[in-house]
Amino acid sequence: MKSFLLFFQMMAIIIHIKAQQIPDSKNYTIVYYPKTSKAKISIVNKNYKEALTHYKSAFKSVKRSFSSDVYNAMVCSIMINNYDQAIVFADTLFDKGINIEKIQKKITEFPDIFSSFEQSTQWQKTKKEYPNRKQKYLRPKEKEVKDFLSYLSDLDQKPRGIKNNIPDTLIFKGKKINTKNIDRMDSLTMAEFKLFIKEKGFPSEDVIGKLDIHESNYPFNLLMIHYSYLKSFHQDFDEMLLNEVKKGNFYVENYMYLADRYMGAPNLSKTEVPYGCIGFCCYTDKDVAIMDKETREKLFKECLWRVPKSYIANQDKLDINRKKLGVNTFSEFLKTAIFSTENRYFELEISSAFMVAGKNYEVKFKDKLELLEIIKK
Repeated sequence: MKSFLLFFQMMAIIIHIKAQQIPDSKNYTIVYYPKTSKAKISIVNKNYKEALTHYKSAFKSVKRSFSSDVYNAMVCSIMINNYDQAIVFADTLFDKGINIEKIQKKITEFPDIFSSFEQSTQWQKTKKEYPNRKQKYLRPKEKEVKDFLSYLSDLDQKPRGIKNNIPDTLIFKGKKINTKNIDRMDSLTMAEFKLFIKEKGFPSEDVIGKLDIHESNYPFNLLMIHYSYLKSFHQDFDEMLLNEVKKGNFYVENYMYLADRYMGAPNLSKTEVPYGCIGFCCYTDKDVAIMDKETREKLFKECLWRVPKSYIANQDKLDINRKKLGVNTFSEFLKTAIFSTENRYFELEISSAFMVAGKNYEVKFKDKLELLEIIKK
């Protein structure tokens, strides 16, 4: 009888393992991320034609590409004056549910890059036709899910001093909770997020829609960032998130942010961030909009990225993990991040890395080291 039960237990384990396996032809770490990673390096080297080739190859390999990659491919097309191709990528973004105003905002912000494209017959025709073909991507069910995740995000932000509609105390599932207690709120939000995934599955683009070019602008992303300093987070979520990365449901650089933090600097506290942007990014969009061009360019140059020294000491370890997922090395990641701060008309790593928001927000690191000094070596 015992051997009979043991047999069925082993069979259940084997079936579970096989269910978790993803065919190589559908594994994004094999067929997609290596190509988009090469595209990003080509962009940094300003070889936009080569980058476009890599992006096209990546898009053909999967059913659904990531919006930031599609957007970058669109910009590469514009840089080589292939406006017809740029419109094809713009149409893909619209089909994902991204409003044309998101792209127009970039075009308006960087006239030196986009002015010719903006005046082209292709873009003018697209703007004229857009209102009639605008997709209503978020159905009621999707909105309900997104609203719940946004509520968890508000709970996460409350003890961190962000003003929102969450009261100082609330009754949650029959229990009175002090929402100013950061440890209590972290435990609550992650427990609820874990339960949500168990009941409804991972909240991918297919589940909650796509309203922004940024891959990091999901209501659950901050929850994971703020909770990733705990070993229990990685015990609970690493395997699941890695599986979602392979299936193309979770952006690889968002996952790498969490993995880099745990592998590169496991002793960082919850108030310290692994890598972040200090300077220009500490100003809000509203602040930037009223700056004169000279002030804006000065701030761009003063935008310094800093990372803990322990990351540099553990680069080999980080790179082994990165290679397995088909993404660029940590050093290449940092170079791409610097390029992105100076060329914000692209959407590269800076969008999926932690960006400091808020004019008076001060970031404190355990160890400080300027990124520029790191990559000079």
